[in-house]
Amino acid sequence: MPIKFRPALPSIPLVERPRLLALLDSALEVPLTIVQAPPGFGKTTLLGQWRQELMGRGYAVPWLSVDRHDSDPTVFALSMLGALDAIAPEPERLLQPGQATDSESLFAQIVQALTGAGRPFIFFLDDYHFAEQRENDLLLQRLLRVLPPHVHLIVATRTRPSLGLPEMQASGKLLHLKAEHLRFEAQESLSMLESSFATAEIAVLAERTQGWPVALQIARVWAADQGGLDKRIAGFSGSTEDMAAYMVDQVMEELPEPARDLLIRTAILDSIDGDIANHLCARTDCWETLEKLERLNPLFYPVDAGRTTFRHHHLFREFLLARLRQQGEAPRRTLHLRAADWLAGKGMVFEAVEHARAAGEPDAALAILEHAGLFHRILREGADRYRSFKILFTPEALARYPRITVAQALLWIKDGDPDGARALLSNLRDKLDAGDYSDVGAQLDLDIAVMEGFLSNYVDGGVTSEALAAMERFVTTIPPHEPWYRALVHNLICTMRLHRGDLIGAGHSASSSIEQFSLAGLQYGLFFMTQHEARLRMLRGHLGVADRKASDAARIARMHFPEDRTMQAHVRILQAALEYERNELESEVGHLPEALTQLERADGWVEVYLAAYRVALGTAFSRAGLAGLQPLLIAGRNFARRRDMPRIAWFLEAREAHYTLLAGDITRSRQLVEANARNLALLEERFDATQTWSERAEHRAMRARLLIAEGSVEAARAMLVPLIAGHEAAGLGWYAAQAYLLLALAEQALGQPEAAFAALREALQRTGDGRTLRLFVEEGPAVSTLSMELLAGTGTSALPALLVPWLREVAEAVHAASDTTPLTPREREVFELLRQGCANKRIARALGITDNAVKFHLKNIFRKLGLRGRREVTAMGAKQVSA
Repeated sequence: MPIKFRPALPSIPLVERPRLLALLDSALEVPLTIVQAPPGFGKTTLLGQWRQELMGRGYAVPWLSVDRHDSDPTVFALSMLGALDAIAPEPERLLQPGQATDSESLFAQIVQALTGAGRPFIFFLDDYHFAEQRENDLLLQRLLRVLPPHVHLIVATRTRPSLGLPEMQASGKLLHLKAEHLRFEAQESLSMLESSFATAEIAVLAERTQGWPVALQIARVWAADQGGLDKRIAGFSGSTEDMAAYMVDQVMEELPEPARDLLIRTAILDSIDGDIANHLCARTDCWETLEKLERLNPLFYPVDAGRTTFRHHHLFREFLLARLRQQGEAPRRTLHLRAADWLAGKGMVFEAVEHARAAGEPDAALAILEHAGLFHRILREGADRYRSFKILFTPEALARYPRITVAQALLWIKDGDPDGARALLSNLRDKLDAGDYSDVGAQLDLDIAVMEGFLSNYVDGGVTSEALAAMERFVTTIPPHEPWYRALVHNLICTMRLHRGDLIGAGHSASSSIEQFSLAGLQYGLFFMTQHEARLRMLRGHLGVADRKASDAARIARMHFPEDRTMQAHVRILQAALEYERNELESEVGHLPEALTQLERADGWVEVYLAAYRVALGTAFSRAGLAGLQPLLIAGRNFARRRDMPRIAWFLEAREAHYTLLAGDITRSRQLVEANARNLALLEERFDATQTWSERAEHRAMRARLLIAEGSVEAARAMLVPLIAGHEAAGLGWYAAQAYLLLALAEQALGQPEAAFAALREALQRTGDGRTLRLFVEEGPAVSTLSMELLAGTGTSALPALLVPWLREVAEAVHAASDTTPLTPREREVFELLRQGCANKRIARALGITDNAVKFHLKNIFRKLGLRGRREVTAMGAKQVSA
C-alpha cells in the first residue's frame, strides 16, 4: 500500500497509552475528532496504534497522509478517494484515469463510498494542516453534514481547523484532543526510557521536556551514545524546543561525517532509499549507511517491512533543513536538481518537476515535462495532478516546448476553452509546417492530430479525409504494450468515421477500442466506448442490440463510478433516447432536462446533445404542442451559439419545421424548410458534404414530408427512392426505415395501396426487433390509417405473420397519440369551410393549398373527431370542435 495511504510508524517498540486509546474510543460516538498539537507530540503514532486496534475489531479505516499537494481542492478530493480505494477490493476501485473531476462528482463519490457499504468507517486525515484552505474546509464541513452515524472523521493537525468547531462542540458532536492530552505522563515516560536512564534521570527529563514525546525520544537516542543523562540537560535554561534542538545537535555530532552528510542532503526528500541517496551524495555506500542509521529511530526510520525506504521525523527534518540552509543557496539548489534528475529517470515526473521548481529552475521543470510526454501522461493519468504546473506554461515557454503546448491545449479543452486550444494547435501546426521542431516533428505531428480529434469531439469541428487517414496510419505504429493509447486512438477513429457517415467502419473501430480498453483495464474508457457502440446500433436500426449495449454501459457506471454525475447524465440521455424510440415517455425522459444541463456544463459532444434535444423536443411537443417547444428552442440556440456548434442550431430549426408541419401549419413549415436549406448550404461550406450526411438525411426527409402535405406527392416519391438506396448502402437502417415509411405515405396519397403496403412492410421489417415505435408516431395520423387498412386486409401485398403483431402495435400507438392531438389551426380552417358546405376544390382555393392537402387534412379531422364523413360535420358546432 502506498505510504500516503497508511501511517508511517517507527519500527521501535511503542509505548502503550491505554488512557488515550480509551479516550479515542469515545470518538466512535461523535462525527468529528480533532487531534491538534505542534510537531513531535506523537499524533501519527497514537492514531496509527488506535487504527491497528480498530482493524482488529473489523472497522474500515482508510488513512490519508496529507501533504502540500493536497492544498489543491481537486487533488485533496482525489486523495481521499485514493485512500478509500486503498482499502477496497480491486473490482470496487473508485479512481479511473480520465474520470470526471468536477467538485460535485468527487464529493458524491466520497459520500457514496463512505455510506454505500453500510459498515462502520473511521476515516483518518493525518497532517491536515498541509491542506487546510477554504475549499477543503468546506468539503469536510459538507461531509460532516451528510455522513450517517456509522462514519467518523479523525483529523490530526498542527493548527486549529476552520470546521465549525464551536457549533459542533456545543451540540456534542466533537472530540478535541490537544497537546496537554498528548504529553507523556510520568509512567509513560518511565516506560519509554527505563532501559536508557535511571528513574531519577527520567524524572528530570520528564520535567525539563514537559512530557514532549519527541524530546524524550531524542534524549533516548542521545543516551545510547552518552551512556546516561548529560548533566547539561538538568541545568538547561532554554525552552523545551531549544533543548530538543541542542540534543539533536549532539546526536548529529556523534555521527560519522558520511552519515551526517547523508541525513542533511536527503532532508529535501519525502522518502529515501539507498539509490537516490547515492545519487544525491555522489557515493556508492549509502545503503550500508542507511542500515546503520536505523538506530536513530524514530528520528529516522524505515517505513516498509523490507526496510528499504526511510523517512525523517517531521521535526528532525526541519532541523536538518535548517543546517542545509546554513551551507548557502547553491548547495540546496544543486541537491534539488540532482533529485529532479534521478526522479525523472525513474519516471516519477510529478515529483521531479516539484524538485526542479524548488530549485528555482522553471526551465528544468519544463524540460522534464517535455521529455516525459506530458500530453500522454494527462491522457493516461488524468489532468488534475498536473494542473498546478500551468503556472509554468508562459507564452515564452510554450514557444520552446511544443509537446507541452499540446498538453496545454488539452487542459484548455477540459477547462472549457476550446477556442484557446484551437488557437494553440493552429499556431503549433503552422510552426511545424514551417520546419520548426524538426527534432520531435514526427511525434509532434501525431500528437497534434490526436488533439485535433479531441477538439472535433468537444466542439462542432470538421474531420477531413486526410486527418482520418493520418489517424488510421498512426494507430498501427502504437506499440502493443500501450493498449490504453491504442484504445484512445481507436476511439477517435470511431468518432471521426461516424462524423463522415461510415457507420460500419465506426463500428469496427468501436470494437477495437473496447478490446484495447479491456486489455488496459480502463473501465472509464470502456464506459464511453460501449455508449458509442449503442448509438451506432441505434443509427443502424438495431434498437434491441443498442439497448443491451446501453445496459452494459450503465452497469459499468453503476459498479465503478456510482456517483459520477457526468457519467450518470450520459447514462440517462442514452436511456431516454432508447425509451423515446420505443415511445415510452414517462421514465428516464423525465430526468432529461437535468442530465442535459449537467452535460452542457461538463463533458459532452455534438452527437450526445443532438440525441438529447431530439428527445426533449419530441416529448415537449407531445405534451404541449408547438408552445412547449419554445423554451427548449431558445435555450438550445443559445447553447449552440455559446459553444460554437452550428449543427445543433441547424437541427433545432429542422425539428421546429417538422413539428410545425405536424401541427398543420404548412406555410410556416415551408418557410422553416427553406431557411433550413440555406443554413445547410452554410454548414457545407464549413464541413464538406461527407460530414453533413445526417443533416442531409434529416433535410431530405423533411422536404419529402412537406411535399406530401402540399400535394406534390410525385416529387416526394422521386426524392425518396434514391434516398432509400443511399441509406441502405451506408448501413443507416433507422434512416432507411424512416424513408420507407414516408414512401408508404406518398404511395397512399397517390392511391397506390399495394405500393404503400410494400413500403410500409419494409419499414416494419427494419424496426420490429427493438420496437421502434416513435418513428411511426412522429409521422402523424396518416400512418394509423394506412396501418389499419393493411390490418383489415385491404391490400394485396402479403405481410409475414411475424410482422402482424408489430403492425398492430404500431397502429395502436399512432392512433393513441393522434387521439390526444387537438385540431391544428389549419385543420380548424378546413373544418369551418367544410361545415359551410364547401367542396374540396373551393376549400383548396380559399386556403391556397392543393386538393391533396385538403384530403390529407380531412382524413385527420374525421379521425380526430370520430366522424364517418362530411354529413356528420354539419351537425357539429364550433364549440364542440374547440372542446
